[in-house]
Amino acid sequence: MPVKVKTDYVKINYIFIPVFLLFLFFSFLNCENEAAEEIDRNAVERTTGEIGIILTENTVMRLDPMIYSAVVTYLSKGEKVKIIKKSSTKSWIGNDSDYWYMTRYSKGFLGWIYGRNMKIFAEDETGKIKKYLSKFWQKEMAKTRSMLKGLWKSIRIDSSDPEQNLIVYDDGNYISYLSDEKIIKGQYRLNYKESEIVFSNGTYFGKKIKYTTRERRLYLIVKNGNKDLQFKKLTRKIENLDPEKKTEDQTADQSENQSEDN
Repeated sequence: MPVKVKTDYVKINYIFIPVFLLFLFFSFLNCENEAAEEIDRNAVERTTGEIGIILTENTVMRLDPMIYSAVVTYLSKGEKVKIIKKSSTKSWIGNDSDYWYMTRYSKGFLGWIYGRNMKIFAEDETGKIKKYLSKFWQKEMAKTRSMLKGLWKSIRIDSSDPEQNLIVYDDGNYISYLSDEKIIKGQYRLNYKESEIVFSNGTYFGKKIKYTTRERRLYLIVKNGNKDLQFKKLTRKIENLDPEKKTEDQTADQSENQSEDN
């Protein structure tokens, strides 16, 4: 007598076995991925025992060690990163040839930085690092003050806006004035962390102003809600400027200085 096979039972097995095999396959892949991630985490935790100090403004940290790789973040001058590893070969960027370094930034970012943008020290060279940074910031301060020196005027977007005038000296002094108001004198200091100039006695536009450097030029801007106040430098020759004596001769002198600078 022929044996009857329950077709429903066979159909269930035909479905269950492939599903079970797929489950095993993906479980295996997941274990491999977790193991690889654990290896990557361990590699990241192991550093070379070196620290990199960023030398250039807006230094790019990239996802991979190549110039066209995606940007992870931008770093400012003087910031520190931990060196994790170095690329096996040097790369050319323009006229420079250097290694790429995988680095970890204190804010949690991880990526590659080109070697020419960093000065590298051993982590335990704390005294050497401190001395280097002290000289580095002194040099940067002198450079920024030299770029700041001059007569700055606000760029008026609306004709009703008052024309702001700012004279900045490279010895740390400044003068702020409007056309028909008394002048404000004081000293300024540079806040590199926030890229700000802070004025001791304030100005007619506020207590501080943001600065940024692009293509060896300095730009000043005051963030004021939806309306930003920008400044343009007219001249570096400020030795003979006296805002308390606005004579026709002085106005002519300013125009002559501006023509010479251009």
